[in-house]
Amino acid sequence: MEKMLTLLSCLLIIGCEEKKELNDNTEIAKDAGSKQVATKEVESSARKKPMDPEAKAELLAAVKKGDLVVVKQSLAKGADVNAKLSLFDETALHLAASEGHKEIVELLIVEGADVNRQSSFPTNDGSGRTPLDNARSQMYGGSNATPPPNLRKDHRHHKFKAIADILKKHGGHSSSIFVAVKTGDMVGVKALLNGKVDFTKTSMGGRTPLHLASEYGHKEIASLLLRKGAQADSGNWSDKTALHYASEKGHIEIIELLLSKGANMNALGGAPRGTPLDFATRFKRTKAAAFLREKKAKTSEELKTEGR
Repeated sequence: MEKMLTLLSCLLIIGCEEKKELNDNTEIAKDAGSKQVATKEVESSARKKPMDPEAKAELLAAVKKGDLVVVKQSLAKGADVNAKLSLFDETALHLAASEGHKEIVELLIVEGADVNRQSSFPTNDGSGRTPLDNARSQMYGGSNATPPPNLRKDHRHHKFKAIADILKKHGGHSSSIFVAVKTGDMVGVKALLNGKVDFTKTSMGGRTPLHLASEYGHKEIASLLLRKGAQADSGNWSDKTALHYASEKGHIEIIELLLSKGANMNALGGAPRGTPLDFATRFKRTKAAAFLREKKAKTSEELKTEGR
């Protein structure tokens, strides 16, 4: 009996020691984990510290000059790739995009540059420019005009278009819903529609997003805008509707889409005032005019004769 009690005592002691050792190991692991977390927090905090003026000046000068080597060195020394470098809160990516330095643009993106960071330099509708807006502003006609087919090969348009394409490939888009719609940037439109969009607001040219989609023939974007709440018959300052713009440009698929959403085929608008059929006829869009005729559309003169 005495031997049995002794054996039980030993087992209890061993068990307690093992439990203590397990607890000790757990505490050690916890301490190690806490130290790792603390270290990461310190490192993260260090990365988030504002750049000193000299480092900022070095990165700014290198980006503007197009010195890829120095840009790499600055980033390797811990320069913040998303630091505001200019008076307009532009980052290195904004500046590289507007200066036409393609290799630096690619490097900055790899290093984690925010492709959609907005500067305080405004677009036409007041939103801050993104790097893509900067690149497009340097393209032919500020990207507001289609370059001629015989545009010389050394024209800067090609260089900046290549940069714009790289930015779009990595999710870059304009900060302006008007620019995104006009250029047919579905990714950008979807991203901007996640925020609050006033579908009745017009661009400096007097067009709503739906007007632009209809004018430039972007059917998928027009359809998306309508699904999101844009009104098919919304007019601008001259009462010109999306159907007027689509008819003026001869975009039959969009004319059909707008009519299916209840657009008034005989709405009067524009200057001089007319119906969508008037606009299709005036701009010699014969197929669009014939399509509207099939749908029983009328000219303004015909409406006047009918007393409407």
